[in-house]
Amino acid sequence: MSVRLPRLLFFLPLLTAACAGPRASARVVTEAPALSPAPFTETAMPAPATGAESAESMDAPGALYGSLRRTLPPDEWETVSTLVEQLADRPGDVGLRLRLADRLLQLGRPELAVPPLRDAWYLQPGRTVIAARLLEAYVASGNGRAALSLGERLVREHPRDPARLLLLAEARRRLGDPLGALVAARRSLLLDPESVQARAVIAFAHDDLGHELLAARLLEPLVGQPEVQQGAIRYRLARHAVAEENWPRALEHLEAAVRAEPGLAPAWNDRGVVALRLSRPDEAERFFRRALKSDPRLWAGWLNLANLLVEREARDDVRGALQRIPEGERASPAWLVTAGRFYALDASTQTGRAAALQSLQRAAALTEGARRAEIQRAIATIQSLPDPVAGGPAVLQAGTPQEAPDTAAPAGAARDAADRRARPEPAAAPRAGPAAATPGGAAPGTDPKPAAPEDAEAELPSAYRPAVEGE
Repeated sequence: MSVRLPRLLFFLPLLTAACAGPRASARVVTEAPALSPAPFTETAMPAPATGAESAESMDAPGALYGSLRRTLPPDEWETVSTLVEQLADRPGDVGLRLRLADRLLQLGRPELAVPPLRDAWYLQPGRTVIAARLLEAYVASGNGRAALSLGERLVREHPRDPARLLLLAEARRRLGDPLGALVAARRSLLLDPESVQARAVIAFAHDDLGHELLAARLLEPLVGQPEVQQGAIRYRLARHAVAEENWPRALEHLEAAVRAEPGLAPAWNDRGVVALRLSRPDEAERFFRRALKSDPRLWAGWLNLANLLVEREARDDVRGALQRIPEGERASPAWLVTAGRFYALDASTQTGRAAALQSLQRAAALTEGARRAEIQRAIATIQSLPDPVAGGPAVLQAGTPQEAPDTAAPAGAARDAADRRARPEPAAAPRAGPAAATPGGAAPGTDPKPAAPEDAEAELPSAYRPAVEGE
């Protein structure tokens, strides 16, 4: 007997975060694209050090060559080797260093892009464009202290320079300080009332602070403005439409977001979420896979894909998707519920039932209210099944809870103030057909077939009612 546990709707599917903010820790976080640095005003800025100090601080091309050669795998090294060799002949060429940094950022190596950007800043310290790119590389590589230090230093040197204030605002916003970003961006806007970028940072900061209605009003006039990246603007507007359950409007903004930035993985993931709400599971799977192709580290995408594949009883593919999620996130209720649904497929076996109950009981301990009650009803249904037979699937390793994170939030007309990272799918989700072969992500080995002679299904209670819960 195969037991299929319906989706716990208050957890999944997960919407990826619009940007890092004060509520981003232990959540589904994917940084939205940074504002394009190109429109920043080219203001004269003093060198960060004396000429001698700058020369000593720069990485020699030979040292850079050896460092990249040792660090990068052969295929990635091939994409940058020509630039490094050219840099050995022209060590003072700022353009070469910037192109090398761009290539490393495209490879997902922001920590390796910092040295050439820092050297370019030493060579041409008067260019705020370079400072903006260096700041972004610091943030992407996790060096928040260096990013904030750079932004604050720029403002100290010229406190009335709107471009520097905007850099500081962006650094604070991306490091989870939307209130500090709001202060700096407003100061920048006072000095330059025509700045579209300052208005964008202000809108983003209000959005991160949970001021949804104000943020939406500030974002709408930014649509079509070439000074800011349209992918980020459209993506945030799409999330507001999802919160209002305005699916056509959400789809319009998400399609515009991926047209503007085809590699914007969160937008592809959220297109999959909207497709599920519109009862289009095949389309949703395609969008989830497209998101993961753009960013294999997007664990919300893996979790959404796993839940979709549970409906098709594609055991190997579900296991492969769950194993792609970092161990540190496996203590979240969303992961535990998904694992419980996976194990419930083999609840007629001792191992499958024990693993399903353990995962759901851990998830229930991390939740409260109506969510917890729904999980407990699912647990009771599993416990009421006939005695299991010996055997069952191999059990995945779950993570250790850090701080009892609540990864997903209930659906509703606005995002939950405690977390805006999770969205529900429709209660009347269509039942998928037989398991189909799906490319990639499958772990070796297969799970045992249920031992019962017939494959009757014991449907467990829905984990959430169709009525949406206000946030």
